[in-house]
Parts: sequence; C-alpha cells; structure tokens
Amino acid sequence: QAVERQTAGKLDEAEAAYRAILEKAPDVPEVYQNLGSVLGQKKDVAGAEAAYLKGLELKPDSADIATQLAKLYQDNGQPEKAMAVMAKSAGSNPADAKAQFNQGIFLLNAQKNEEAITAFEAAIKADPGMTEAYYRLGALMVGQGKIPEAIAHLEKYLGMNPTDAGNVAVAQGLLKAMKK
Repeated sequence: QAVERQTAGKLDEAEAAYRAILEKAPDVPEVYQNLGSVLGQKKDVAGAEAAYLKGLELKPDSADIATQLAKLYQDNGQPEKAMAVMAKSAGSNPADAKAQFNQGIFLLNAQKNEEAITAFEAAIKADPGMTEAYYRLGALMVGQGKIPEAIAHLEKYLGMNPTDAGNVAVAQGLLKAMKK
C-alpha cells in the first residue's frame, strides 16, 4: 500500500504508511530508502537524508540507497557530499557493477572524465554484461580522440542489443562518423 500511494503521488499517505511499517519493523533498510524517496519528493531534505543514512546504517553495502542519497545531495547543491557517498559506495563494493557504474555517472556529470573511465571499466570488470558501461566508455573515448577504443566499446555495446533507443542512435551515429 505504501508503494502504491507513493506511485500515485499521495506522498503524505505514503509517508504515513512507511512510518507505520517502521514502527513494527524498524530494521528494514528498504523501507528507510522508500521513506527517503518520499521525503525527498516532499522537499524535506533533512528528513530524506536521515532516512537514507539510517538505511545505509542497516545495509552499508547498498548501492541503491547510496545512489539515492548522493542524488539528494547533488540535487540540493552539495556535490562534494554526493561524490563522497559514491566513492565510499564504490570503494566498499568493488565487485558491485552497479556501484561502480553509478559512481562513473556521478564522475561524468562532474566532468571528471579520467576517473569516470576508471569507474566504468570497474563496472565492466565486475559485470561484463553491463551494456551501458560500454556505451559510456565509447562516448568518453570519442571525446578523448581515442578512436580505435571508442569503436571497440561502441561496437560491443551495439552487439549486446541494448534497449535505450536514444543511446543506440547516438552510438550508431558515432560509429558511422568515425568509420568514414
């Protein structure tokens, strides 16, 4: 019911439902995660932060909770805190492709391209099937003028039958331009 209320945009009802769950089961990190999301949507930044931090206290290796906390910080003008959360998440979870990939996205958005490349490579090492990491690497290689590497990553990406139509079109366009 709490998730349904949240999805329907009934944020006050969703918050009440999550808090009721926590009264009975205070050790479920995903409930804190969802509460943090609701509070963030309600612009209660301090409440959202507290909920995410409690979720991470209960499940320190959660890349999902860490990413949501980092996004909260990023969206509220605290990029240093966002980067610190992502670095800790990726450092604590070297075998978690999602943690590595998410860190790469934050680094890319901060225009730290070399560090983003390292993060995307770590994501692929952790999960060679992580399609979007190949796309991101290919695009970064284009920007650095590393054409053979860009071609290899983008061809690998397209060969994996990705589902993001926008990225597929960009990858195809880049490959066409580089192969001329």
